[in-house]
Amino acid sequence: MRLTPRLTCPLLLLTAASVACTGAFAQSLDDLGLDDIVGDIVSQNSARSIVLSDANLVTLGVMDFDPNEFVKLGNVNAGNESTLQQRSQLTIYSLPWSFEKRQLSDNLSSQAQLRLSYISSEQDLVFDDESVGNPLDETTYLLYAENNWRYQLNEAWSLQAGLGTEVLFYDNDLSYRDSLLQQIGPYLDGSVFNTSYRVWTADPSIGASYKGELFGYRWEYKAVYRYAVGQSFDTDHHSQDTTIEAGRLSNSVVFHFDTPDVWSRRSQVRVLGRRIDLSADAVPAMGTHHYYEFGAGWLVDTSNDISFLNNVGIGLSLNIDSELSGGSVVILFNESM
Repeated sequence: MRLTPRLTCPLLLLTAASVACTGAFAQSLDDLGLDDIVGDIVSQNSARSIVLSDANLVTLGVMDFDPNEFVKLGNVNAGNESTLQQRSQLTIYSLPWSFEKRQLSDNLSSQAQLRLSYISSEQDLVFDDESVGNPLDETTYLLYAENNWRYQLNEAWSLQAGLGTEVLFYDNDLSYRDSLLQQIGPYLDGSVFNTSYRVWTADPSIGASYKGELFGYRWEYKAVYRYAVGQSFDTDHHSQDTTIEAGRLSNSVVFHFDTPDVWSRRSQVRVLGRRIDLSADAVPAMGTHHYYEFGAGWLVDTSNDISFLNNVGIGLSLNIDSELSGGSVVILFNESM
């Protein structure tokens, strides 16, 4: 749970606070008639985790910065105090694993993939007394598995389809320090704060990619559409029982510029531009219908040194027009070269 989506959590808190302050105490959250709002919080938090756990959609690095301090971007939302604060409050780790590709025919191949992700957030929520912060810690674990099929139409074009599923484990812990929050806390415990739940989704995908050359340099275009749909389970309160939907359409262009070998290992500079369009619960979760990511990085081939690590590198990433807008220094690994 987090302060955003802006229309969801504050409305729940203000309604409960109004009941507490007038003395018309309800017996439970059910009496407040807020089940739908709690369900929306679960749906949007889950959709946000699905987007954040996919490194192909959002890139957060080891160090954040405000691009406006280096380049004047005018009205472009490349980061501000609010978005950089949200970036700094997030910690995300993802461990991807790809199994050996299987050749089913001359043009058709199949590959299974796994990804384990960890997402944590630490922030102070401020309510009635602005001088008092209420520490909120959120933790999400997400296990994703997918099998995808790729059909090679010709040397340049290929089509892909995938069938994935994910299981999400979420919990949060809030310390009540504000006097008003202490009054309304009993209505929120076990449903909004100090709670946990699980979510499962089916996450099919379709896509297409093109590889070619431009002025002697390799480039590729890739479009992938994913739509996760699922259900919460193992909830602390029946109001958390809800469906989750998250649509993501990614259009990417990548340019590869070979550079001199480093210690007899191939190296290159990779430049990327990407637009991500969102739908369903992912829209309020990320605060936008679409956003952009741009990046540049230097990669070194390590496939002959470590079997599970194809390459490593360092780069810069820029997120535009989302609640996580800003720049990052990023560590790269297992990227396409």
